Amino acid sequence: MFPRIKKLKMLPNFQCQIEWDDQSSDIIDLTFLTKYNHFNPLQNEVAFKNAEIINWGHGIGWPDYKLDYNSESLYLIAHPELKKENDI
Repeated sequence: MFPRIKKLKMLPNFQCQIEWDDQSSDIIDLTFLTKYNHFNPLQNEVAFKNAEIINWGHGIGWPDYKLDYNSESLYLIAHPELKKENDI
């Protein structure tokens, strides 16, 4: 089971700092999101920084654009060594 997001701080250059409910924290580079058409609105860094915690810590979202990204994927970006263990 993956930890949930406890705190979120949006940083410059399309990065975010997440504090997880297991007391660990990570800085995650989300630049890749801006390359997908679906996430086009987030190419504007001001819009990107308007993210908030959603679904009781199970993701981050940009409500103005109806976009979100789940916490499990964020955790695996921060901890790529776990990805093979959790592949189905």
